Amino acid sequence: MFGQSIPLGFAGGGRSPYSVDFLLVAGGGGGSRVINSGFNAGAGGAGGLKTSYGSVSGGQSTPKSALSFGADGSTYTITIGGAGGLGSSGNVGSSGSASSIVSSTAGTLHSVSGGGRGSRQSQAGAGSGGSGGGASGYSGQPGSYLTPGSGIADEGHNGGTTVSYSGGGGGGAGAAGNSLHGGSGLAVNILNTTNTANASIGEVSGSDTFYCGGGRTANGGRGVGGTSGSVNSSASPNSGAGSATSSGYNQSNSGGSGVVVLRMPTAGYTGVTTGSPRVYTEGSDTILVFKSSGTYVD
Repeated sequence: MFGQSIPLGFAGGGRSPYSVDFLLVAGGGGGSRVINSGFNAGAGGAGGLKTSYGSVSGGQSTPKSALSFGADGSTYTITIGGAGGLGSSGNVGSSGSASSIVSSTAGTLHSVSGGGRGSRQSQAGAGSGGSGGGASGYSGQPGSYLTPGSGIADEGHNGGTTVSYSGGGGGGAGAAGNSLHGGSGLAVNILNTTNTANASIGEVSGSDTFYCGGGRTANGGRGVGGTSGSVNSSASPNSGAGSATSSGYNQSNSGGSGVVVLRMPTAGYTGVTTGSPRVYTEGSDTILVFKSSGTYVD
């Protein structure tokens, strides 16, 4: 179902403008490393999420208006945010990178921020971003590194706080993290689950596909759409998920890179792209899945 359109250009060559729904996901943040038994590091926050498709967008906000491509030869540049991974210190995760959709005639249409990194012993505060990273817990005394990262209101949620010295989970697009697990991702079914699985984006759960779940804690679990596997696991690529905490020396897990999906009427689709997006047809619509940066010309 398409949302309300925002005019962006003039029709040309006898073609009419057409409505385009979108899903925009940034890269997830990296979790930090557990130093010793007295500390537990925070998990990475999910990348920011904005969408015009469905009933809710990131941070449980109102869906964005659908785009209106002007059929005037404009170029839309798609940038896919990279995942946060091992920070320069060797023990602290890094934040994810932003994703965006930019028009050659109208400038930036939408952008989302990368997820915040998790906190670590003696580090002042977790990273903020699309969703915030989890706080680090310390059994001896509280400190500024016990503060979780903040999410952006229309992109995600805050990271998790701590109980005792349990590290906090990363915030997700669907819910905040807490001391037991990462925040859940958001279900966006802009592409059916068969095609989603084929494209290897997000996480299919039942009849839904979730994006941008928060990273899991050392002592707890994960939010749906977040990093699967053990504590020492990285998130799946093109999921926007935050990474779990890690326990290995000089190790910090990576979050999930971002993804951009455009859904438009097949009658309007030009087929002029760069970056080799995956192309799917569902009913009367064509869906482009950008797993790496590229362009579309209307």
